[in-house]
Parts: sequence; C-alpha cells; structure tokens
Amino acid sequence: MKVAFRLPQRILIFLYSKRPHYYFSKIYEIRKCSICMVAADDPKKAIENYERSLKMMLRTIGEMHPDTAVTYYYIGGAYSDLGGSENLKKGIENFEHSLKIYLKTLGEMHPGTAATYNNIGNLYSHIGGAEDLKKAIENLKHALKIYLKTIGEMHPVTAVTYNNIGDTYSRMGGAEDRRKAIENFEHALKIYLCTVGEIDIDTAETYNKIGSEYIFLGGPEDLKKALENYNESLSICNELEESDLAEKIQNIVYALLRDPSIKK
Repeated sequence: MKVAFRLPQRILIFLYSKRPHYYFSKIYEIRKCSICMVAADDPKKAIENYERSLKMMLRTIGEMHPDTAVTYYYIGGAYSDLGGSENLKKGIENFEHSLKIYLKTLGEMHPGTAATYNNIGNLYSHIGGAEDLKKAIENLKHALKIYLKTIGEMHPVTAVTYNNIGDTYSRMGGAEDRRKAIENFEHALKIYLCTVGEIDIDTAETYNKIGSEYIFLGGPEDLKKALENYNESLSICNELEESDLAEKIQNIVYALLRDPSIKK
C-alpha cells in the first residue's frame, strides 16, 4: 500500500501567504509524494490529486506560471493513460491549457513547449478521425520545428517526434501517406543509429515500422525492402534477447520469404 503525504488546503494557503518559498517547495513535495506515486497505478486517483494541486496553484501562484502549466500537463498525461476517446479529448484540453501558459512564460522556442505540442499531436493521432489526424500532423510538426531549433536533429527526442509523425501518416492509410510515413521513420532511424546506436530497441522498432509500411505498399520492390528492414530489426531483437518482438518479426519474415514476387 502506498501512503501519500498531504496537507489541508487551508494550511497550504496560509503557508504561501506567510512564506511563499516554503509553500512552493511544499507543493512540489506534495506533487512528488502524493500525486506522482499514484500516477502509474491509478490514473483516476492521479487526476484527483493533480486537480487538487491545480486548484491551490490557481489560487496562489496564478494560472500564468510554468508550474501551473506542469500540473495541467500532468493531468493531460493521466487522462491519456486512461485511454478512450473522451479521456483523450480531456487530455488534449489540459495539454492546450499547458501550452497556452508555456507560450506566454517560456516562449515558443522551448523544449517544454515542443513536448506539449507533441503530446497534443499524439492524442489527436490516437483519436484517429480524419480531422483529428490533420490536427495531429500540425501539432507534431510544430513540435519538430522547435526541437530542431533547440535540441537539434541528432537527439533521440527529435527521433521520437519523427516517429510520431510517421505513425500518424501511417494511420491516414493512403499510399502517399505510407511513403511520408517511411520518410519520417527513416529520419528517426538515422538519428537513432547516430545517438543510441544500432543495438537498441528504439532502432529495432523503427526498422520494424519501416518494414510494415513497405508491406502495405505491396509492390515486389516494396516487399523486398520490407524484408530487408524486418531482417535488420530481427537481428537487433535477437541480440537484445527481445523474444516477443523477435517472434512476431520472424513470422512476418517467413511469410515474406514464401512470397514468389520477392524471389524474382
């Protein structure tokens, strides 16, 4: 059983009025001890605690404060963990509150702002409607633009954003969308190879994503490229002893090897 430390709200308000720095450290302690401890195990309880924290922040340090933005961000993440269309929409709503504050306090060209654009894009992508996917691409490209100017291209976080854009184009499903997905996955792969190296699960999963897109394209040359990428992914998974993913890829490789168009 996890025991969360909490102070009554009226005491926290008093502490802030008398000793603001003490209040600030105490509310951070509460967020760390009584909120983050439950986030992974119980998103609903996490939301309850985050919203209690948010209410106190709005009454004391105000809305236009980066720490208030962080709390909106955590609420958005907890709704994301719950899953389901309605929860994802609530997640977007909270991330957009966070984004509004970051834009006014940290500015657009800040990794925290980029992370929020990224999360908004991911939730729209998972909702999955045609308009949602367009909004996803728009937000993810905002995130990518900021990352490229702040942390640079050769950074694993930038690679994640390229992968997220690729995933969204993949969900759109058309042939041109598939090719755009491959283009973004290949950007991500290049970065992973230069940063985390070849023998890494992110590298393996990106090879796997590229292989999947080539299978959907379906032409003989596409299937050959699919096989090449799946073999790269399989080799890494075997090296890392990632047996579950390796087994799935092995089954696909066997099926591709039986396809007569690859042998021509």
